[in-house]
Amino acid sequence: MSKHWISVMVIVSALLAFVVACTPKVAPAPPAPTAAPAPTVAPSAPVSLPASLADAAWQQVEQAARREGRVVAYDPTYFAGDIGRAVAKAFKDRYDVSLEVLLTGGSSVSIQRLQVEKKMGQSVADLVITGSVSGPNLISLGLIRKGVDKELPVVRDRSVFSLDPVYSPEGEEFTFEYSLLTAAVNKNLVKAGEIQSYRDLLDPKWKGKIVTRDPRLGSGPAMLTIVTMRLLNILDDDYFMALGRQAPVLSGAGDLEVAQMVARGEIPIAFNNPVSAVYIPLAREGAPLRILNLKEGTVVMPSVIQIANDAPHPNAARLFINWILSAEGQTVFHKARGSQPVRKDVPDFTPSNIDMEPVKKLLPTSWEVAIKTTEEVKAGTMEKFFGKR
Repeated sequence: MSKHWISVMVIVSALLAFVVACTPKVAPAPPAPTAAPAPTVAPSAPVSLPASLADAAWQQVEQAARREGRVVAYDPTYFAGDIGRAVAKAFKDRYDVSLEVLLTGGSSVSIQRLQVEKKMGQSVADLVITGSVSGPNLISLGLIRKGVDKELPVVRDRSVFSLDPVYSPEGEEFTFEYSLLTAAVNKNLVKAGEIQSYRDLLDPKWKGKIVTRDPRLGSGPAMLTIVTMRLLNILDDDYFMALGRQAPVLSGAGDLEVAQMVARGEIPIAFNNPVSAVYIPLAREGAPLRILNLKEGTVVMPSVIQIANDAPHPNAARLFINWILSAEGQTVFHKARGSQPVRKDVPDFTPSNIDMEPVKKLLPTSWEVAIKTTEEVKAGTMEKFFGKR
């Protein structure tokens, strides 16, 4: 065989190897006896390449997070006590990254801290945990990183979530928990089945016998309930004007203190507090509470987690959000909290011995509700219903 012919064969073999390497591999198969046309690429094929690149990028995020070694969260109360310790241990065991929770006592304090840190150029917080109403304020102040949803593998398939985990339109906020906001009564003062609708609260016999956290203060579950019901055209202004004429006790105290008044029998009815954070802990302690889920529907208040714009440990922050939204993270958190997860593939850990009526329908508070709530504060709508402060 001539040297020229050998050179030709080498070139042909190289070309064939290149073609084989570039051809999509569907499944191993014996060589076809005759030449076959090149396989047709399905329309969805290009998706696999970005996903692969995203997986590779995520591996780099995990590695960088381990090097950072810690993530710091500003948190009002969600990860306090045993709940925070259980979450921190599980996260540390999984990734060897420490979670440090700094309890602020409220979203307004978190906002003030972030603003001071930004001004001084000395950032502390990586994560900010708030209720859904505070989120737009944080974002409008330029304190929160946008587009994080495009970086997290856990939100690629949103069908496994009972609520959309990406709460805000530009992918900054993630719903890791939600609270059912509903009324509760003292079982010794209100008979079973006596209140089945929000309209039953307008019965003259309940005048002066309803307590709620003051919605005129511009935040809280009562205000969120009112805005949601009105925006969804479930209850209108006439209803809330009538509720105001029932002379409810408008408390400046927190949700827990309001519910404790009902638990102690000082007043029969609490108008809308968070079930998992307030009613269930009291009921576990033996308080004679019945948690109502009225026929108009039960308002859902998302609790959201975000990454601070100047996060010192941005990769560890991404890693924690991805984990807390995973089946493992949701199980650890909600089992410790005794609440209902945002994923469908994780069981409900709400205690079975709590006197709680079945939820008839959920009324999720949307991003539009969060924006509308801020507008209602400026407009003084709550004062129209309940009088001047």
